[in-house]
Amino acid sequence: MSFSLSSRLTKHSLLGLSLTLCTSLSVACASSSGPFLTEDLGTIGADDSASGTLSASGLISPNNGSRYTTYAVDLDAGQVLRVKSTANGFSPALTVFAPDYTPLATTLNQTSADAQARLIAQAPTAGTYLIVLSSQSPGGSGSFSLETSLLAMQEDVDLPGSATGFLFQGMSAHPISGVPAASYTLTLEEEALLNISARSTEFDTYLSVLDAETSQLLAENDDANDPVAAASTNSRILSLFPAGTYQILVNSYQGQGQGAFILDVATENAQVSEKFIFGEPYRGIYGLAPTVHGAASRPGFAFPFTLDEAGAVSLQMETSSFDAYLYLLDSNGRVVAEDDDSAGALNPRIVQQLEAGDYTLVASSIANRPSGPYTLNTEHITLDDRTSVTPGDSFSSFILPADSGLPNRPGVGKVYTLEVDETSQVQIDLRSDAFDTYLVLLDENNQLIEENDDNGQTTDSRINRQLTPGTYKIVVTSFGGESVGQFELQLIKSGPSGQSV
Repeated sequence: MSFSLSSRLTKHSLLGLSLTLCTSLSVACASSSGPFLTEDLGTIGADDSASGTLSASGLISPNNGSRYTTYAVDLDAGQVLRVKSTANGFSPALTVFAPDYTPLATTLNQTSADAQARLIAQAPTAGTYLIVLSSQSPGGSGSFSLETSLLAMQEDVDLPGSATGFLFQGMSAHPISGVPAASYTLTLEEEALLNISARSTEFDTYLSVLDAETSQLLAENDDANDPVAAASTNSRILSLFPAGTYQILVNSYQGQGQGAFILDVATENAQVSEKFIFGEPYRGIYGLAPTVHGAASRPGFAFPFTLDEAGAVSLQMETSSFDAYLYLLDSNGRVVAEDDDSAGALNPRIVQQLEAGDYTLVASSIANRPSGPYTLNTEHITLDDRTSVTPGDSFSSFILPADSGLPNRPGVGKVYTLEVDETSQVQIDLRSDAFDTYLVLLDENNQLIEENDDNGQTTDSRINRQLTPGTYKIVVTSFGGESVGQFELQLIKSGPSGQSV
């Protein structure tokens, strides 16, 4: 005996449905089969609403043992249906079946305990489709509301421009990851700086750009790291693209999300410096084709420069678009220095004493395919070469990779001699934006008197104690002893009355 699913189905009809339900219909998963009884089958329009009660004594789902109810809806081929449910007393789950009983989309087995469920499904053929409303877990019951609506899909999108799209299970797969993805084609007649963004309030967006001919992945982004989309799950790619044809794909992070999104593609004026000159700010755009240089293990963009005489230099990269990384190479392509976050906020800074010669600065990133603007600031600096301090001193200096040989501890840092001529209260403050500071006070025989890592809720360090006349050593280093960069050291002496002198 066979049955067709239509709005004329009578109560108590039996649907022999073979179910394959899992958190993602795009991957293989365990299947279970069994009949869905259409007792109390309801009908609902494609742009309609209904309400009811999921009874504790109602029909039991063969998939997860929860109670369920069913609705039939007529759809034309290609129509995209959105279904929403709000429940009171249980976490709702939705599943849509095609006329041939193939499951098109489901929210079943989602781990969230939301009182709402929503899904989107596209009708492959004209016919009557089945909406099954159940509970995420056995035993769930209570009142519910159900809403359906048809979504208007934009078929022809002119880019650059803006498009409203929808992501749902069963749509075309991403050519690399295989997850459901919305695809758009962009053709550039000439090189352009593109600002591509995907935003949604319904899922965590993921954005990628592929070469339309080879399907090579050129750029991708999960969560945009810029002031406009700070602390969001929206995506953004800002990069220079040469003339050519590209495929822009919008999907959800890990392929589980669905819902509406907005894609914006805009051209911007490229604020890029014409030439890199040491000592002058350089503004660039991290583009599509970084290359590996010398012994640098990460690809990046190379900027050669020459030092006519030996001296200390500061090399810094600033960006709010990605996690930047810097390499400094010598004339043979060997890594002289490298840095990740010494400048703070995921920005790198290299401070190094260099001999005269030819060098290459490589602007790179921790991320695989970053994009966005960045600035390089390079300068000659004068290092504070003092080795002794006195109360009242306040100055800035640098820990360099060559500053090793600390007493009684590994790592790099600075050692200063402190002479105290009378018993007094001395406060020593060590601050840095480049690293987590660590401050050590020793006697003249290198015996530990006091040490401090974090002063209060900061990563700065402070020692405040009474010192008797004698010779002391102050060790300025970082937590772990491996970080380099700029620091500030301040010594404040208090007299017998407690006032600073």
